Amino acid sequence: MRTRFEEIRLAADLANLGAIDNFVTACCKRWHVNESDSFEIQLASDEAATNIIHHAYEEEEGVVTIRCWVRDGHDFCVELRDSGRPFDPDEIEAPDIKAPLEDRAIGGLGIHMMRKVMDEVSFESGDTGNRLLMVKRSAVP
Repeated sequence: MRTRFEEIRLAADLANLGAIDNFVTACCKRWHVNESDSFEIQLASDEAATNIIHHAYEEEEGVVTIRCWVRDGHDFCVELRDSGRPFDPDEIEAPDIKAPLEDRAIGGLGIHMMRKVMDEVSFESGDTGNRLLMVKRSAVP
């Protein structure tokens, strides 16, 4: 059985964050994801896209591809792909979320937040670029 998916390809530009948000929100509505799960999926997707725009391409132009589908009838999946700099999440130091605000490093909360609101977060990096897969289990009725 072939999995149906929705996909959008956009320039990796902060000006396109609204279009990415609208796309993910529309996909959640298409598959009847509840409002709470939809908000968390959108939040994680926005953070992931922002990271790609800021870090994968830096000063060069690039494209981000976002694909949404439902796995096993109930798990909502969001995949983001780019062909920018290779990314290894293990190189990112985990944030100390218990430290006082004035002692915390700026940034570094994005991956932590994605892992908190999504049930699965996995990264792949290779010759053809980077792939981030995020899954919200049992989000689809």
